[in-house]
Amino acid sequence: MSPASSSAGAVPGRSQIENWDIGHLEGSAGRWRASATEFEDLFALHRQNISAPGGTEWEGTANDAALDRVTADTAVVTRHAEIVCSAADLADASIGDLRAAQRAAITAIAEAEADGFRVGEDLSVTDTRRIDVSTMADRYTAAVEHAENIRWNASQLLATDTLIGQRLTSKAAELNGIRFDGEGTIQVANFGGGFKESPFDDDPRLLTREQALAAWEMLESDKAAYRSRCTVRPFVLPNEQAAYQACLDDQLALDTRQAALEARLRELGVEILPPGIEAAPGAAGMPASRGLPPDGIYPPVEGKVTQGPASRPSEQARGGQSLWDEKGGEWRYFPGDKYHNPHWDYNPHNSPTSPWQNIAIGDLPPRTGP
Repeated sequence: MSPASSSAGAVPGRSQIENWDIGHLEGSAGRWRASATEFEDLFALHRQNISAPGGTEWEGTANDAALDRVTADTAVVTRHAEIVCSAADLADASIGDLRAAQRAAITAIAEAEADGFRVGEDLSVTDTRRIDVSTMADRYTAAVEHAENIRWNASQLLATDTLIGQRLTSKAAELNGIRFDGEGTIQVANFGGGFKESPFDDDPRLLTREQALAAWEMLESDKAAYRSRCTVRPFVLPNEQAAYQACLDDQLALDTRQAALEARLRELGVEILPPGIEAAPGAAGMPASRGLPPDGIYPPVEGKVTQGPASRPSEQARGGQSLWDEKGGEWRYFPGDKYHNPHWDYNPHNSPTSPWQNIAIGDLPPRTGP
């Protein structure tokens, strides 16, 4: 018998149906939620630094302006996290929808084959039984019904996948539409590439103490904006790759600007260091073991760990070290602050966008709050 097929629109082939890619959603939800949590944690630390950079209290109009700015930015960060978590929820739900649609299409193929028909790659249905005049009409009708059922379920699988893609694209558009107050496009500007026009002298060496502190807070705000554009969003659309890479390249400008400001602040007697980190003798402002744990504390990983430079350029510029496990995972010890207990910052580095995770030490949760 001739193959029975439908004149409906394009549908995926049999091998596509049987091997439908759902892996791109599996695991994404967890990574996206971890990304949102990490950014909120970083911004909480940034807010703390606004009040007392490096543990040094400061006052004046610059401080008031910085506090006003960070209060407004907090709402932006919260909204970013909500959208990312919403995308994670969508990914979780979509996995079940895709599996159900794939299962229905595969079942339709199996039913046709159980009825004595062969289903081709193009989903055509061919009778494999010997037929005679008395059964020809019934078998032809059955072939058409099976073909229509298979193609309908295949089209539903394709439509489900397309709808999921559209919804995730919509989430990406939502993220693109949320920016910090006054943020346009990030552009390299003053001394080593500032992201915003600075009200201070281009040369950090000429800044007063209050100006340097205010410039530092502006840098922290710009770094938070950078992270929101380049790291908090856990997925990149194909047509955005060039813009995304350009955004990542701006990290060098931020690191250069940070190093210049740190040098000036040290000259003024202000150390910009995380709480609990001591400066190494003879190396002003550089921690003796930034990122490394005290004696007796080890990362919860099997096998050997090796000390080496931190992966983040900003940490490398400050002498930061990490412990690297045998699988390429990076472990950094965080000594704790007002918002965090001592914990490990861990990145498996198993993909270009793998997020950082907070790993508890002992029975203490990474965060001090509920």
